[in-house]
Amino acid sequence: MDEEVRSNTIRLLRGCISAISKGDSFLLKGLSNGNIHSASVFQDEDSLSLAVVIYALSKMIDKSQKRRSIAGKLRKALDAVISRNYEDYTLLMKELVELIRAEDDRLKRFVSNVIEQAEIKKGSALYEHGISIGRVADILGISKWELMDYIGKTHFSEQSYELIPTEKRLALARRIFS
Repeated sequence: MDEEVRSNTIRLLRGCISAISKGDSFLLKGLSNGNIHSASVFQDEDSLSLAVVIYALSKMIDKSQKRRSIAGKLRKALDAVISRNYEDYTLLMKELVELIRAEDDRLKRFVSNVIEQAEIKKGSALYEHGISIGRVADILGISKWELMDYIGKTHFSEQSYELIPTEKRLALARRIFS
């Protein structure tokens, strides 16, 4: 794990543990969204899987009966990253996903859907940051078609961040066509 990714992961895990102990779903969502930059820069699985887990937690933490278990897994994951034991970290993240999915029968379907949607949503954000659809799909382990379907429903590809005043565009068009 890259040192910048490692320090970012440590920061995120600490923030996540704090947010879960307070039951603050807004902070969790903010942490997940803030991690998109790191995931897009480094294009690593660890940053993105952490963003997806945090996003899924933000959607279900208010209803969760297992905050202590979740916080405990996150503390162990934090300890694993601090001690540079990345295999344990990866296993703990997988266990955490399973813990989220197994929360209860009602949440099982909801959380599975949230995790899938989180992967797709975070993938579209990576695409918006300039990473190819194929690369994003590979990082997330989702199909390109799912990602393209979601991106097609958004307006990322239609948005222009270069703001040219209407008068200048009109003047240019008149110069070209006159």
